[in-house]
Amino acid sequence: MTEVPELWEPLPIKPAPGSPDSSLSWLHSSDDDEDDDKIDKTYHGKATASSGSMLARSQSGASGKRPRGSGSVGKGSATKVAKTSTQSSAGSTSRPKAKLPAPLPDDGMIEPPKKGSRCHYGIKVQALNRQTMGFPNYMPVQPLLQHLHIRWVPIEYWEVIQTCPWDDMWRRRISTLVFSKFSEMSSEMVEAIQLVLNFMSRWRREYWERYHWVTMDPDFDYYATPELRAIPELSDMYRDRKDRHSDFDTHRKKMMAEVEKTPGYSDRIWFEPGLWVVPQNPCYWITRDPELQISLQDQLATVDDLEPARTQWVTRQSDDAFLKLAPALLRNQLLSETEQLDNLLLPSSKYDEDTLAAVLAAVSKKKRK
Repeated sequence: MTEVPELWEPLPIKPAPGSPDSSLSWLHSSDDDEDDDKIDKTYHGKATASSGSMLARSQSGASGKRPRGSGSVGKGSATKVAKTSTQSSAGSTSRPKAKLPAPLPDDGMIEPPKKGSRCHYGIKVQALNRQTMGFPNYMPVQPLLQHLHIRWVPIEYWEVIQTCPWDDMWRRRISTLVFSKFSEMSSEMVEAIQLVLNFMSRWRREYWERYHWVTMDPDFDYYATPELRAIPELSDMYRDRKDRHSDFDTHRKKMMAEVEKTPGYSDRIWFEPGLWVVPQNPCYWITRDPELQISLQDQLATVDDLEPARTQWVTRQSDDAFLKLAPALLRNQLLSETEQLDNLLLPSSKYDEDTLAAVLAAVSKKKRK
């Protein structure tokens, strides 16, 4: 079975050995979703002020839990969200907000992880309770989430998603096995890997969004100005993402069930950097203060360089970014470049018509060198 069924979804993660979740239950997710328009629970990960545990590299515990709404910011946007009582901005969309401590200034600094909360571009963040190894392990402190809502500039985010950055992530993905050989796998496992690749291609946008989870303000007035009203799609972004990610998670559970029962399956395949992992919790994107006039496109380039797991290693500085996550046993069997080129990760052409020929041409060029 290599075609992605109509109703299919992403993948989960494994807790550290000896933890209460170290059984195969980590591959499954709870179904405690709530439909609340004020809080996008598509991935509502719980957080703690203490250091969060990092789960072993493997597919995300399709936690059916949903994070809060999401958003972005940037230069030259037509409208900014209303400031708290300590801030003002000409042309801002005004709406009542609960009284909060004044937001901290965005000083461009990212404090290193520590016990309790820390500052990330002036936004208070804390460790996630659970996260997949290698992925950003922090989320906004929930009581202060409105400080991120203030930075939500929907027009800039809409402009970014019009560029389809998930397509670039797909085209530039690692397209070979690096630790394993198809010749040493069962035929069923080879088919299962193609199934995963087909799924990756089909749901590439949802992968990218989960790796770049912006905090949208659910109370934003999308009809407040002519600039906002000129883009009717803006008002639907929040609900659209929520609905798509609900489908994404539903579909991945079916895929994982199919892959897990494959003869020869081992969860070590998720250390392969060319097989995308769905993290236990979304990777929150802390956007910059709009007053700094840093375009969201520039912010995207920066966050991807700092945290290459968000692009599944496309923006890595070296292969050490993913090699250091693998156990020594796998690192010791790293394939040579020639062996890697003999073990291509190619979905069926139905799911990759635009890039399949390009990948094969690039491989052919490497082999001629």
